[in-house]
Amino acid sequence: MPERHDFEVQRSEIAFFMEKAFQISFVYFAGVAAFFAVSKSDVMASIVRATGVPLAGLAAVVILLLNLVYVTLACACLFAVLKRGLFILTHTSKSPSDRAARESIYWKWEEFVRSDDAKGAARMRDIAWNIDNYYMVPLFSVIVVASVISVVVAMESGSAIIQGVSSALIALHAIPGYILRQLAVLDRQCREILQAERGS
Repeated sequence: MPERHDFEVQRSEIAFFMEKAFQISFVYFAGVAAFFAVSKSDVMASIVRATGVPLAGLAAVVILLLNLVYVTLACACLFAVLKRGLFILTHTSKSPSDRAARESIYWKWEEFVRSDDAKGAARMRDIAWNIDNYYMVPLFSVIVVASVISVVVAMESGSAIIQGVSSALIALHAIPGYILRQLAVLDRQCREILQAERGS
């Protein structure tokens, strides 16, 4: 008798990481608001005078840091969700005869999400079919624009410290960039498994 999989653990983990991907956007905005509130205080004015670091350059570095942390965490959460989807697919397609395992609603969901047939039935293209996954696109767009502006401000600040820190933060953006690349790899692997199963 084939082994049955309920994937309850993976379902709970997917829900957890989806929730965290949403929650960290609130933490991001709270961090930005907190910094700008502190930047108007006498304490910040004293720090700027004591260090000689321009406030605009300091603000640029803080925004770059917050953007880096947010994008890295958000991409990591999305990677965790997709990795668990791949786990479900790989553990319900061990053999063409294991039909009972693929009766799992979790397998059916992963198949439905990536199904060209479902998109065709709904007359949707990829961009419309995945519209529920684009809630972070406006935020990512704002972050990219804010990061570019912050880099320009930091590099024109005239402070070697600000320029050095911002250069390091720019280099660290390779981390979320790598995660995004691996997200595409995971999605391709999931689609290949589904195509192989449809062909079997």
